[in-house]
Amino acid sequence: MIEATPADRRHQRIHNGHNTWMYEAEEKFVTPELIQAVTMTGTADEIVARLNALDATGLVDELFIAPGPLNRDEATRAEIGKRAITALSERVLPLYAQTV
Repeated sequence: MIEATPADRRHQRIHNGHNTWMYEAEEKFVTPELIQAVTMTGTADEIVARLNALDATGLVDELFIAPGPLNRDEATRAEIGKRAITALSERVLPLYAQTV
């Protein structure tokens, strides 16, 4: 798949859709276990528990990227991003603040 892209453009192919969508041929690599391992996905309480566990390891910074659906519809991505940021600021961060 990657080899079909000219070498001087592979960096663009690798990051195409980054954090918003993926190629159908790549979907088989995205398992529930991978999603759990590399994302903060879950209920507000689950995310707070994971943040606390990371804090216990000495983590000092977190980066939140608003998710997008696995398509290229800009309006839909914007709406989901808005909802994610609202949920984070209204539900997750206040719970987290109570625990630290």
